[in-house]
Amino acid sequence: MYKTIISSPLGPIEITGNEDGIFSIYFLDEEVSPSKTIPECLDQTVLQLREYFEGERVDFDLKLNAEGTTFQKRVWQELQQIPFGKTTSYLKM
Repeated sequence: MYKTIISSPLGPIEITGNEDGIFSIYFLDEEVSPSKTIPECLDQTVLQLREYFEGERVDFDLKLNAEGTTFQKRVWQELQQIPFGKTTSYLKM
């Protein structure tokens, strides 16, 4: 598993993942210096997050490698169906 820390307008973000995809993205509570190097498998994630914060991206095209229960994975798949800038409820899904 690889890890990198980037700066964002909301504070430092820790990204973990490997060649199989992104495992987690966390906003950190404390100030931490950004990583000096970015593992190759996290390059696209860093690029797309920077584009998002610059207002140039609304859709992400990242391979995810989240671990969870079958129910959690189903919920995460449904969440990905919500269009950018929209809200919904469980009743509408």
